[in-house]
Amino acid sequence: MESSKKAVTERGWGPLTYNWLYNEELTREKDNSVIKSAYLLAQLHGKENVDLSMLNFDAGISKTVVKKIVENQIRNTALNQAHAEHAEAIHAQRMEVFNTW
Repeated sequence: MESSKKAVTERGWGPLTYNWLYNEELTREKDNSVIKSAYLLAQLHGKENVDLSMLNFDAGISKTVVKKIVENQIRNTALNQAHAEHAEAIHAQRMEVFNTW
């Protein structure tokens, strides 16, 4: 029982968050049929799919997309680092909330 309480506390689960495990969006399987049909339609209309090795990352939309991906990775790294630095305080706060049930 004590180890279960500890696991629940460390993961942040509780009566209010446990229902997320049964959320329809989290249990739904990926549907790739839209992507496959887009490729098929492109082929039917004589359009070639983009060869990714030919993208120009120095200008245009490719540059913008790559820039956004890199910025997102930097932001996620910083967020993970902040979580790691504050993990002990977060754990203490969760323990306090858990013990007040």
